[in-house]
Order: sequence, then structure tokens, then C-alpha cells
Amino acid sequence: MVKPHMPSSDISKKQVNRASIWITLGHFSSQGIRLLSNLVLTRILAPEMFGVMALVFTIITALNMMTDLGIKQAVVQNKKGDNDLFLKAAWTMQVIHGVVVSIFLLVFGMIMLIYIQPAMVVYKNAYAHPDLPIALIIMAIVPVITGFNSIKIAQCSRKVQLGKLVLIELLAAISGIAVMLVYAQYSTDILVLIYGSIVSALVKMALSHLYLSGVSIGFAFNKELFKEIYTFGKWIVVSSVMGFLINSGDKLILGIWITSSALGFYSIAVILASFIKQLVEKFISTLFFPMLSSALRKLDDKNDIKPLYYSIRFKVDTFCCFSAGFIYGISDLLISVLYDERYQDVSAILKILSFGCIWIGFQLAGQLLLADGKSKKLSSIAFFQALSLYLFMPLAYYLFGFYGAVWAVALNPFIRFLVSSYYMKKLFFFDVYKEARGLVFYPVGALLAYFITITTSNFI
Repeated sequence: MVKPHMPSSDISKKQVNRASIWITLGHFSSQGIRLLSNLVLTRILAPEMFGVMALVFTIITALNMMTDLGIKQAVVQNKKGDNDLFLKAAWTMQVIHGVVVSIFLLVFGMIMLIYIQPAMVVYKNAYAHPDLPIALIIMAIVPVITGFNSIKIAQCSRKVQLGKLVLIELLAAISGIAVMLVYAQYSTDILVLIYGSIVSALVKMALSHLYLSGVSIGFAFNKELFKEIYTFGKWIVVSSVMGFLINSGDKLILGIWITSSALGFYSIAVILASFIKQLVEKFISTLFFPMLSSALRKLDDKNDIKPLYYSIRFKVDTFCCFSAGFIYGISDLLISVLYDERYQDVSAILKILSFGCIWIGFQLAGQLLLADGKSKKLSSIAFFQALSLYLFMPLAYYLFGFYGAVWAVALNPFIRFLVSSYYMKKLFFFDVYKEARGLVFYPVGALLAYFITITTSNFI
């Protein structure tokens, strides 16, 4: 039997290896710093502060996603992605986007302060917290700052030059966390988290201009290029909105049902459960998407991408399924070691959310569709996943309470697999064995975690 040919990409193996190292080091470093600061701050600040900021970031993300035009993806995917005029037009759109989001956020914060928050007090839920409107108003500056991030960030992603991007992210994170820890010595209010977030955004924006090389800064109001970017990105807007509803909408809904303290516990569990998810998603968006895009541009028959696609999928699925089992088995030990008795409820939530790691590899199908220019299909995948979440999450909460809603969140990505599988079979290929083979590594991870828990129980 003839072995299928592995399609080549403009991205060399050396670039792939270097990028993989940078992504991994950057993620573990930034998440390690984030976890360390979280451990310190949870001992200083009340749990409800984390719940309030979870809502703030969720609302900011919602506004960003609802107006997202896929500018970064356009730079990565478009053949003009190295053209100075195209890049300046893309940056102009990015700046306008940031200003628009900030205006909406400021207006929303004022409306919440005057009308919504007073009406919510009677319900005693997360939206009733008095700090929420003020936090939204102050944080309205952040989208303006991020809008001025250099377009050279997208250039680096296109060329898979990730080392400097990782360093910028790390320095920005360290700066923000340093401000939080210093300010927390003098105050324990929510401004600790707000000021740290603003400083982090400022540092990233400044370094993106000073540290990265590429196109010189400048505005370009080119109607044809605006239209070209918009045409590519208009379905990404839909996909982004659906992605927000899937990944962050759970907090908006839970905020209606539970207190800010309970939402804080849930948010901490999400941070821990998302450690693996965010790492793999960085690989998928910053490395695998450019690889697939580059390979498809060189192929006469797009189905020849199959060996490369399933080679990537096997690595991703093996890692994710193993990690899902490991997180489930280690949850009790992890929370008891990291947090004080106020936060022990996080363990049960983390166990449930760990199942979400199993489905991460299915996102690669959406990136393949996007690399082939089928952003509309990616939007429909996200639509069905979001629709199922907003149907089943309230039902699960009604029938089984808070933990039922958490299960609905954890199992929801299976809908993405079903819809993605339909499009893959229709437009590309679909191999049942290769789709499922990573599952065998789930019990391996769980057994290792249980072994560690048992062997260390006598020492803790």
C-alpha cells in the first residue's frame, strides 16, 4: 500500500519546532505567573471580587466579539498579508474597532449604574454587586488601548515568528500582576484587579510598536481594502459572537442565578480547567492554522491535506484526552494544596469542567474550513454549538441545579464535533478511527493522577 504523501507548507519544520517551543514556554510561563498571582490575591481579596471581574471581562469580550471583523485572520490568510497598504488599512480598522467597543462599554456601564444595578439588588445575584458598573466604566479604556496594538502582531502570526510575541505577552502579564500585588498592600477593593488589567494592556500596546519589526505605523483609508477585509471577516463576526456565547456566555447566564461569590468559585475553576484548552487553542490558531493555510495554497486537490490534518489531530487529541483524565483525577489534591478552605467548592466544579478538554481537537476542523476560505461554515458550526448551550444549560439548571448547568457547559463541545464531522465528510474527508483514537489516553491520565493523589496523601 502506498503511503499517503504529506503535503508541504511554506512554514519549515525548523519554524514549526521553534514556534512550538515558544508557544509552550510562553503559555506555561504566563499561566504560572497568573496562577501565582491568583493564589496570592485569593488570600487578600474576597471571592466576590473575582466574580465581578469575571463579569466585566465577559462583557468586554462580548462587545469585542460582536464587532470582530477577523482582522488578524485576514492578515494571516490573505495573499496581500505582507503588503504595506493592506496592513495599514487593517490597522486602521483595528483602531476604529477599539474606539467603538470602548464607547459601547462606557455607555453600557452608565446605563447599568443608573438603571440596571439598582433594580438587581432585590435578586441578590452577581449583577447586584455595587462595584460592577464602576468597574465597567473604568475598564472602558482597555479596548481603546488594545485597538492601538501594532498590526505587526498579526504579521508575526502570519510568519509564525512567535518568540517576540510570547515575550511581549509575558512582560505585559508581569507588569499587570506586579501592579496588582503592590496596590493590594494598600487596598483590598476591586481597583486592585482593574489597575493591573489596564497596565497590562498599556505595556503590551507599547511593546508591540517598540519591539516588533515590520510595517511602519500609519493610517490608510482604502475603500477597496476595507471591503476585502470585511468580505472575509463578515462571517467571522458571526463565528466570533457564537464563540463568545459558547466560551464566555456561561458566566453571563450563571450571574443571573448565583451570587458573585459562587461565580468567583466557578471562574477560578474555569481558569484551571482552561489551562490545557488555551494552550492547545494557541497552537491551533497561531501555528496549525497558518500551516494548513500555507499547505492548501500549494495543493491542486484539497483532500491531499488529509495526512497533515490527521497527523496534527492525533498529537492534539492524545494530549487533550490524557490531560482531561489527569485533571479529573488530580482536582481534589490540587485545590486542597493551592487554596484555603473558602475555595474547596472549586474542586467539584473543576472535575466536571475537565471533560471539556476531550473535545478541543475538534476545533482543528473549523480552522481547516477557515483556511479553505469557508468562514460561513465555521460560523454555522459555532451557531449550532451556541444554540445547544443556551437550550440545555437553563434546562439542566432547572432539573439539576447549579452542577447540572456546569455539566451542560462541559459536554456542549460534543455538538461542535457532530456539526464539524458533517462538514468534514461533505467537503473534505472523515475517518472515524482517526477521530476517536485519542480517547484511549483518557484513562491513562486519570490513573496517573489517582496514583499521585494516593502516594502524596500521607504527606499533605
